[in-house]
Amino acid sequence: MNAVGKVLSLAGTLLLSNSIAIADVGGGAPGIHVAGQAIDGTLVLDTSASNLSAWESPGLTMATDTVTEAAPALLVIGHLESWNKKTGELTVSGQHLVLDEAARILDAPRDIDAVLNTENLPWYLHTGSYVAVAGDSFGGGENLATHIIRLSNDAKPGTMPLFIRGSLDLVDSTQGIAYLGGMRLDLNSANQGELPTTGNMVELVAMQSGAANAVVTEYSGLDSMSTSTDGASKVAGIHGSGVKGIHGSGVRGIHGSGVKGIHGSGVRGIHGSGVKGIHGSGVRGIHGSGVKGIHGSGVKGIHGSGVRGIHGSGAR
Repeated sequence: MNAVGKVLSLAGTLLLSNSIAIADVGGGAPGIHVAGQAIDGTLVLDTSASNLSAWESPGLTMATDTVTEAAPALLVIGHLESWNKKTGELTVSGQHLVLDEAARILDAPRDIDAVLNTENLPWYLHTGSYVAVAGDSFGGGENLATHIIRLSNDAKPGTMPLFIRGSLDLVDSTQGIAYLGGMRLDLNSANQGELPTTGNMVELVAMQSGAANAVVTEYSGLDSMSTSTDGASKVAGIHGSGVKGIHGSGVRGIHGSGVKGIHGSGVRGIHGSGVKGIHGSGVRGIHGSGVKGIHGSGVKGIHGSGVRGIHGSGAR
């Protein structure tokens, strides 16, 4: 980086020299992350976890070669459409954002690095301002903003690129149109083959073509890049099963059997076997029958599902 100027550091961690750096927040999610802002106003991004190729723009965005695992995800680059002083809610290019209690406003060229709250929000932000927002996304255009970086007060919609990250509310594959928050997105110009589907988490670059409309130039799916899931449901260590590990079974794991799992056998599941139904199996006899532990499924961690990551069989 050739930009020169005063060095500011957040959270006691310097990520970039000659810049305002962001650290010790968010991180870990796939996609572009915000590392900081150079003194010339260029937004410095960590793109190591992104498949987008058309994000870089001279004088607007640039990559850093510094690893920034703790940097927050880039949520949106766009124009501030509205804000509510009382609630701390913002709308940036159709994306709804709520300020975190410790949200910060950054503007390296003007040496600004301050807490942003409902009292000073009108001082730092103005309708129409071109900004970048970093933080956490919850889908449906709903986001928690931890950092807002001022980029320009003069850029007009349609003259600067937009970036949006989020879960698609609706995709019309016939028309090649998607909706995310309050923005209608034309995907046809991206010409990337198979379209994303409703609910997919994506990040995209676009140019605004009108009020609440934008033409997407490139998009990338984030679902397959997620490190928090491998595609199957996980509830308290349960992999590929239902609530509390009970999958495809009846009440308390009783499936196709009688009262309390007694099915074609004696009391406590004793059927041609030993005490308490112990027959080539575990405690309390869980082999083809038994009380509290039953054929084809099980209670509290018995064959086929399990509670809290217990897979196979066994009692409790």
